[in-house]
Amino acid sequence: AHDPFNPEKNLQLGIEYNNIGQTASAISFYLLTAEYDEGKTDISYEALVRAAYCFRTQQNREKTVEDLLLKAISKD
Repeated sequence: AHDPFNPEKNLQLGIEYNNIGQTASAISFYLLTAEYDEGKTDISYEALVRAAYCFRTQQNREKTVEDLLLKAISKD
């Protein structure tokens, strides 16, 4: 709550939500991580890959998974 634009904290929150099975919340925090990091570090890559795996568990989201993975590998 004190540092909502911190990519590392958003990533950790996403991981914790994913650990308790709250994939929708986890995806939100993973996408915020990627947005706030702006591709500056590997955190963006990790967040996009983790978001893709969350969508994969939700079934019938193959295109979204593919798009997220393509976005992750296109990060410079």
